Amino acid sequence: MKEALQMPGNSNVRGTNLEKAAVVLLCLTFVALALSFMGSACSTSDETIYLPAGYSYLRWHDYRINAEHPPLVKELAALPMLLQSVWPREVRLREDDVTQSNFVSSGRLLRLSWAIALKYPNSQWNFCHQFLFGVTEKAQRDFGAQSPLNVPTTIAVPKTDFENRADRILLAGRLMVLPLAVALALLIYVWSRRLHGGASAGLAALLLFAFDPNFIAHGALVATDVPLTFFVTAALFFYWRLSRIFRLTTAGFFILFFSLAFVTKYSAVVLVPVYWLIAVGLIFRRGPWAGLERVGFHSNCAKSSKTVLLLLLFAAACLVTWGVIWSCYGFRYGMTPDLQKTIVEEEQALKVFPNLGPVAFREPGRHPIEEEGRRASAIRSLLKERSEGEISEDMIKARLSTASIGFTGAVVLWFNSHHLLPEGYLGGFATADVASLLRHSYLRGKYSAGGFRTYFIWTLLLKTTLPALFAIAAGLYLAVRKGLSWPSDLGFLVIPVAVYFAMAVMTNMNIVHRHLLPIYPFLYVAAGLLGTEISRIADVGWRTASQLVGIALVAVSSSVVFYPVWRPQLVFPHYLSYFNELAGGPVNGWRSLVDSNIDWGQDLKGLKRWLDEAQLAKPIYLCYFGTADPRYYQIIHVPAPKALGGYPGTSAAPASADPISDFVNGLQGGDYLAISVHNMIGPQLPPSARQVWKRILERCTLVDRIGYSILIFRLNEKI
Repeated sequence: MKEALQMPGNSNVRGTNLEKAAVVLLCLTFVALALSFMGSACSTSDETIYLPAGYSYLRWHDYRINAEHPPLVKELAALPMLLQSVWPREVRLREDDVTQSNFVSSGRLLRLSWAIALKYPNSQWNFCHQFLFGVTEKAQRDFGAQSPLNVPTTIAVPKTDFENRADRILLAGRLMVLPLAVALALLIYVWSRRLHGGASAGLAALLLFAFDPNFIAHGALVATDVPLTFFVTAALFFYWRLSRIFRLTTAGFFILFFSLAFVTKYSAVVLVPVYWLIAVGLIFRRGPWAGLERVGFHSNCAKSSKTVLLLLLFAAACLVTWGVIWSCYGFRYGMTPDLQKTIVEEEQALKVFPNLGPVAFREPGRHPIEEEGRRASAIRSLLKERSEGEISEDMIKARLSTASIGFTGAVVLWFNSHHLLPEGYLGGFATADVASLLRHSYLRGKYSAGGFRTYFIWTLLLKTTLPALFAIAAGLYLAVRKGLSWPSDLGFLVIPVAVYFAMAVMTNMNIVHRHLLPIYPFLYVAAGLLGTEISRIADVGWRTASQLVGIALVAVSSSVVFYPVWRPQLVFPHYLSYFNELAGGPVNGWRSLVDSNIDWGQDLKGLKRWLDEAQLAKPIYLCYFGTADPRYYQIIHVPAPKALGGYPGTSAAPASADPISDFVNGLQGGDYLAISVHNMIGPQLPPSARQVWKRILERCTLVDRIGYSILIFRLNEKI
C-alpha cells in the first residue's frame, strides 16, 4: 500500500483531488459571504426597479419600464415571480382610475404611472415603488390616508398591510443572479490555469475573486454589472481559445456570450473595439494557426485570409446578436403589444395629471427617441459652456428646439425609422446615452456635473483590497518580464482592460466603482502568475509559508480593514461599503466616494435593529437615500423633505410652502437623526440644501453607524 501511494499516478490523482476540493471550497466561501450580505441588505436602489420591470416583460410582454437597460438579467431575476402570488395580475387602466378624484389607492397610482411611463419615464419609479411596497386598499382606508404616499410613517405598519412580500420577491430574484457570479469565478480559475499552465495560477486568481468585496456584494444583488462582467469575460475567453486552436464549437460559444452581453447592458459595445484590436494582432501574428483546416483555411494562411476569417466571425457574432436582441423583445418592434390601446390609456391618464409639461419630438404611444437625442446634444453643448457650474432642467429644455441631433442620435433615429432593431432597445440606448452625460458626482471633497477624469483611478485604488492591488501589479510585471506572448496571450488581458478603462474615464457618469468591474477578471487572470512563481520556490518550507501568508492576507483583507492598525474595522457582512486602508476604511469611505460605492440604500434592516435596541421615546428623523420603503421595515420615523434628499414614495408630512424650514424648525435638542451618507454629502442636491445639512450637523453629535451607509446623530440643541 505504501509503495502504491508513492506511485506518480496516484500522486497526480491526489493532487487533482486537492485542487478540486480547493476550487469547491473557494466557490462555497464566495457564496457564503455573498449570502451573508444578501441577508443583511434590503432592496437597493436599482433592484426596486429591475424586479418589477422584469416581471412586466414576462407577464405583459411590455417593455416601457426601465428601458435604460436591456431585459435579460431583469427577466432572469423575475422568473420566480411567475410561480409566486404576486400583485398586480394586470395593469390595464380602469374607468374609475380616471373618474375618481378623492382617493388614490396603490393600485390606482400604479396603473396611472404605468399608463404615462412612455411619455414621462420618471413615472416608472412610482410604478415600481407601488409594485414592491404598495399597501392594501383596506389598510390605507384604515389609516385614513387619501394616497399610499400619505400612509403614516410615525406608526409601525404591519407587513400584512402591504400587497406584496417584497423580501421574498427580492431573495428569489437575487438567488437567480448569484450563479452567474459563481460561473465567473470558475471561468477566471480555468483561464488563469490554462494560460499559466498550473493549478497554482488558477487557484491564486480564484482566491482573489472569491474574496473581492465588490464581487461579493454585487454578485448578491439583482443588478447588471456582474452578469455583464461574466458574459464579456466568457466571450473573450473563447476568443482566446479560438486564437490558439480554431474550432467551430469554440466559435459558437464566443458568439453566444458575445450576444448575451449585448442584451445585458449597453456598455457591452466595448466588445467591438476590443475584438478588432486583438484581431489586428492575430492578423499580423507569425506562425501557424492551428485548426484553420477545419474551416477551409490553411494553418499558415496569408494576412488577407486571416482578415476574411475574422470578418466572417465578427459578422456571425453581429448577426446572432441581432437575432438575440429581437428575441428578447418578443420579435416585436413596438415597446407595447397594442399601440392604439397605449395611446388611449396615456391620454386618459394625463387627464389626472394636467400639470405635467409637454414632451416635444415624440409620436404618441412611442418612446421619445428623438427627444432623447436632442437632450443629449443640448447637454453636451451646456457641458462645454458650464463645465463647473450647475446645469438645470430649464436650461436643457431651452436648448431642445435648437439642438441638432448628434452622430449617435442620428444613427439611432435611422435604425429606428427603418425598424432595424426593436423600439425598446433603441429607446433604451438613447436613454442610457443621456444618462451617461449629466450625473452629478462627488470625489474627495469636490462636486461636478461633468465628472472627473481621475474618478475611476481613485475608485480602483480605494475600493480594491491592498493584497489584490499588489497581486495585480506583480502579475502584470511578471507577465511582461516572463515574455507572455503578444498578442496571443497578453493582448487578451491588457487590451480589454485598457479599452474599458479608457471608455470609463471618458464618460461623464462618474458615480460608481461597480462600472469598473469588467476589468477585474482580466487583472486577476494576470495575477495568477504570482501563484505560479510562489509555487516554484525550491524550499518547501518557504513555499508553504508564502502560500499560507498569501491566502491569509487575501482572505482577511476582504472582511477586516486595518485602519488604524490597532483598531481594525470589521467589514463583514457590509461588503458594498468596502474601502481599503488608503481610504481610511469604510468608516471614512464617504469622505472620498458616495453613491453605491458605499450607500445604495441597503441598510434599512440594520436601522430597524438599532431602533429596536434603542427604544427611542420619539420617532427618529430620517433622510434616507434609496428606493425601499422604511415603512415596510416598520421603521417609525419623520421623513426629511425631498428638497433635502428625502426618499421617494412618501408625502407623509402636510403640504407646505417651505418644507425645508418646517423640517428644520421641527428638530429639537435630544432628537435623533438618521441620515444616509450619500445625502449628507449631497452630490445631487443644490448647494443651498447642502448648507442646510451642514448647519444641522454642526449642532449634532455622532452616536452610531448602521452598516457604514447610515449615520445616527443626536441633536445637541434646537437648530
